Amino acid sequence: MMNILFVSLGCDKNLVDSEVMLGLLAEKGYGFTDDEMEADVIVVNTCCFIGDAKEESVNTILEMAEHKKDAKCKALIVTGCMAQRYKQEIIDEIPEVDAVLGTTTYDSIIEAVEEALGGEHMLKCEDIDRLVLTNAKRMLTTGGHYAHLKIAEGCDKHCTYCIIPKLRGNYRSFPMEKLVKEAEELAKTQAEAMRQAEAALNQISEVVQSNSATAEESSATSEELSAQSEGLKDLVGKFQLDAV
Repeated sequence: MMNILFVSLGCDKNLVDSEVMLGLLAEKGYGFTDDEMEADVIVVNTCCFIGDAKEESVNTILEMAEHKKDAKCKALIVTGCMAQRYKQEIIDEIPEVDAVLGTTTYDSIIEAVEEALGGEHMLKCEDIDRLVLTNAKRMLTTGGHYAHLKIAEGCDKHCTYCIIPKLRGNYRSFPMEKLVKEAEELAKTQAEAMRQAEAALNQISEVVQSNSATAEESSATSEELSAQSEGLKDLVGKFQLDAV
C-alpha cells in the first residue's frame, strides 16, 4: 500500500480542502502516514496570503523535496493558494515537484497522485470561480470534538491589500442542500461540542439570503431554503461546527 503524507498550511478553508483530498484518496485505498521518512507520496497544501505564509510554504516544499533523496518519497505534489498563484514558477524552479493543483482543482488529487507515481508531471488550474463539489467523505483532522463546515468560497471585495479573490475567486456559496447533508454527516461522527455556533448560524443565514435571490434559477424557493436552514440549526446542540 502506498502511504501518503499531508502537510496542510494556512487557513481553515485550506484544512477542509485537505480533508476532502484525504477522503478521496482513502476511498481509493491509499494509506496515510505522519512520518515523512515513510511516505511514498507527499502533498503540501500551501498558503501565500502574507509574506510569512509564502515563506513557510516555500520552505516546506523544499524540505519535503529533500525526502526524494533521503527517504521513500516517489512523488511530491503541491496544492493550494501558492500553487494557484505561482504554478509555473513552482514547476520551473523546483524540479522535484511532480504535480501542481490550484485552489479549484484539488478534487483531481487522485489523478495527480497516479500520474506522478507513473512518472508524469501534471499542472492543473481551472477557472478560479469554479466551485468544487464532491461526494467524498472528508477525513477529519480536528480531533473529533469539532469540525469545520465550509459554507462559501472566495470574496467579492477585491481590496487593494488582499490577494484572496485572485487566489480563490469571487464569492460563491455552497448549495444549502450540500451544507445540510454535510452537517448531518459530521454530526454522525459524534463531534460533541459546538464551537463558534453563533457565528456559523449568522453566516448560514447570510447564505440563505444570498441564495434566495437566485432561488428561481436553482429550482428552490426561499421558503425551502429557510426550512433547510432551520434543520441545520437543529444540529447546533449535537456537535461543534466552525463555519469557514
